[in-house]
Amino acid sequence: MRAAWIFLSVVFALAPAAGMAGDSKGGADGLVAKLEVGPAVVGQPSRIDWRLTEGKSAGTVPVRLTLLITHLEKEKRVFFLNAIPTDGRFSLRFHFTDGSAYRITSIGWVQGSGPIQEEREINVTAVEPPQQAIYPSLFLFLAVIALGLAAGRWSRSIFFLPPRD
Repeated sequence: MRAAWIFLSVVFALAPAAGMAGDSKGGADGLVAKLEVGPAVVGQPSRIDWRLTEGKSAGTVPVRLTLLITHLEKEKRVFFLNAIPTDGRFSLRFHFTDGSAYRITSIGWVQGSGPIQEEREINVTAVEPPQQAIYPSLFLFLAVIALGLAAGRWSRSIFFLPPRD
């Protein structure tokens, strides 16, 4: 009995790797969804391309696309497009705001067929700002503090005159 449980657990653990759990890319009609994400770097727009093709032929199919981008650490939706009509192709330039993990999910709704889902998890590369961006903001911050101190000193000398003897 114990050997049967071990055998079943190994089979179920290896089923997704062997493709036995079903392919989320393709539908029953031979439709194949492809979701490609360009290099994701903070501060630069990343290209997200989605295509739905008919199996071996290069032709495209009209489809309604739902696209969802989720921030994995915060578990919040950061971008959502619902059932937009496409000709089987869609492209988007998206600006990721922080260097963490995101999940991009696409669901293609084809007339007379079930939904075709494709999903990618990406890690966005965080980049330190260049020196040209650091120094002006630092000098502005210090200048505001210095002006505040000078204004306080000046207002104290004007409104609070020393007593006369």
